[in-house]
Amino acid sequence: MYIDTDKLDAISDSDLLTYYRNAAHTGCHAGGHTKGHMNSVQAKQYAAELAKRGVSVPDYYAAAREGVFNGLGSW
Repeated sequence: MYIDTDKLDAISDSDLLTYYRNAAHTGCHAGGHTKGHMNSVQAKQYAAELAKRGVSVPDYYAAAREGVFNGLGSW
């Protein structure tokens, strides 16, 4: 499910962390280059919003291990 990154301020920290993990996981395991790239972009935007809020953001690959392929927040 695509999340409009212009509206991240309305999403809870917990949900953003879930979205970050799912986008990272999908990005790492995607078969296509575009899907992998777009999920990486999404994950970076979620991470930036979390960091702006002062929330500890796990490493991209650590987050990917906890995410779900094509889960909420992935592209």
